[in-house]
Amino acid sequence: MLQAVRSLRVWVNAFIPAHVPGYTDALTTGPDAGKTVLYGLGDEKEAYLTDQRMFSSALDASSQMHSEVLVDFLSSPAKITQWHACDFSTPLRDAEGAEARHHAADVSRMRIAMATQRTLSAHRDVARAIGVLPRRMDASADEIYLHFAAAATPACEKMAAHFGDITFEGVAIFDPQRAALEFHGEVHRFPAFEMYASVNEAAATAVFRLSPPRGARSLHRAGAGRRPIKAAVTVV
Repeated sequence: MLQAVRSLRVWVNAFIPAHVPGYTDALTTGPDAGKTVLYGLGDEKEAYLTDQRMFSSALDASSQMHSEVLVDFLSSPAKITQWHACDFSTPLRDAEGAEARHHAADVSRMRIAMATQRTLSAHRDVARAIGVLPRRMDASADEIYLHFAAAATPACEKMAAHFGDITFEGVAIFDPQRAALEFHGEVHRFPAFEMYASVNEAAATAVFRLSPPRGARSLHRAGAGRRPIKAAVTVV
């Protein structure tokens, strides 16, 4: 039997994986020896330190962008607290040993909004996101909607010129009676993205995990590009 839901925590990370086939390599000398770098696009001498990991549900896992929301169901009405962070990689001057640097970027375009069926009309972005979804016959009157919208410009001008803003957007629909969560949205074609959810601060459940696209054409194609995401899980 499911426990009463007192809180829901949901977070999204955009991160550069330690290993991207054909694009990453390990440093062999210097203070960062053993760490991996993503080589510059169009400039073989330019390299960016990766986040040195694969998928991880740890709240403090290294990432380029992080959005997190905590929903308190014990409040009446339920209320949210949200956090956002950017820690974009900047290029290493020398791919064989120069000190790695990261740069905290502007988070003013990263936000999360919550709505319920009663308040949906007052949240245009959330209502717009819900309105394009197929009608759900099993929709609960108690469900909540969390709208994620995040965009940030990489600290490195060359990376920004190639990829544009790194973005993710979508709506998480959570039914506290069934602890069921759906996500409908889209993410940028680079880097990797992951979403997790936790009820009552218990162990995290993976909502989705998406690696960077494979193939030279995908990563070397300049400009924007988005990938659709649709996922459904029971958060236990």
